[in-house]
Amino acid sequence: MGKIVLDRFFPDYYIQVMNLVKGGEMSIHQAEEEVLGLTHAEVGGQLAAEWKFSENLQNVIMFHHAPDQARRYQRLVGLVHLADAICRTLQFGSGGDMLVPQIDPAVMDRFALTEKGLQMFAETAKEDLEDAESFLMALG
Repeated sequence: MGKIVLDRFFPDYYIQVMNLVKGGEMSIHQAEEEVLGLTHAEVGGQLAAEWKFSENLQNVIMFHHAPDQARRYQRLVGLVHLADAICRTLQFGSGGDMLVPQIDPAVMDRFALTEKGLQMFAETAKEDLEDAESFLMALG
């Protein structure tokens, strides 16, 4: 949500953000902070609050890149943080940049995940995505 709003209402600035991430060395989150002084997560979180989304969704939207800053719903925020990193690892969807976000070590600890466990989880997710894609292609 935040990316859409930033691009729609501040297109000249968001072009600068996208130009910074083209080199592949800066995340969209970092580029937004540098150019705009705020991020899509913050904008999305504010919109979620304004639109009266539940508090758990507000927290997920606002802190999915910084789960250590979430004061409530840390498990849910951590799950979305993990899902974001796994999707980016599998190149499923786009985060706006080419970088895979680093997983917060506290999230790994919270879910008792090792690197090997995370890799197995990602492989299972990849297989599930491939099965879903095959199913949708068969329908289409």
